[in-house]
Amino acid sequence: MLNNKTLFLLCLCFSLIYACKSDGPRTTDNGYEYILHKEGNGQKAQKGDFVYFEMQIKKEDGTVLQDMTNLPNMPVAQIPEDGIPNKAINPVIDILGVSSVGDSISLFIPIDSIPKPPADVQADQHVIYQINIRDLKDKAAYEAQVAEDAKAKQKEMEAMKVVGEEVGTFVAGVLADYKAGKLSDKLQKLDSGLEYIIHEEGNGPLPKPGQNIVAHYYGIMKSDGNMFDNSYRSGRTFSFPLGKGSVIKGWDQGFAALKVGTKATLFIPYDLAYGEAGRPPIGPKSDLVFHVDFKEIK
Repeated sequence: MLNNKTLFLLCLCFSLIYACKSDGPRTTDNGYEYILHKEGNGQKAQKGDFVYFEMQIKKEDGTVLQDMTNLPNMPVAQIPEDGIPNKAINPVIDILGVSSVGDSISLFIPIDSIPKPPADVQADQHVIYQINIRDLKDKAAYEAQVAEDAKAKQKEMEAMKVVGEEVGTFVAGVLADYKAGKLSDKLQKLDSGLEYIIHEEGNGPLPKPGQNIVAHYYGIMKSDGNMFDNSYRSGRTFSFPLGKGSVIKGWDQGFAALKVGTKATLFIPYDLAYGEAGRPPIGPKSDLVFHVDFKEIK
């Protein structure tokens, strides 16, 4: 149980956003303590329902450890159809099972109940889950929504494949013009040897190191124009943190020179790609060409 000092500190942590309720913390059937900051006026979760929620995991001093708000796909969890078991229960499922749409809750997870807790929380008594209940659907409605989303995703993937074919034709033409010397007045070159041409310049900012780049790409071999990879086949953009070495050097350097919203072609020498050894299906000392569509920063 929370002692008076701990409760005071927890209330103080959230006083800038929420007011602690006068009746103090409550307890779920499985023993997890929580504070209901705001009581919603929506539907209460029932067995088998799927609950949509947003969540931040915080230290006792309010430091955010993980942020699951404003995600492209909101987290969702099902309340067990046979009820909440009495042991080994996920604490998030436990609190969702007693919540209603619109509730805003702080759930306190004892550090000693977490296997191998991170070093930066070991001095605390609890990790705090700040949970906001956004929506819920019964099983039939949820399954119908999943089926509808799957159809929309399939349609989007098919459309992206068509776009990918068009991009492939375009970048093949760019490579032909490059080899014919027709792009010399448009090419820009970095000291590293990377060359690029901007087809459509975006209106966004230049990215900063560490920011998450989101883009579509279409990669071909500079030698023969054969496609070796592209993001359009999956219907999904590719993302990576800029300047962290998670992609080839040519991408870190190339995207650093592009504004958000830009469409460009990068001509990347092998030493900025996969080097002398290569990486299948890319052979040794292979220069690469990428058409990139810089969508956004996240």
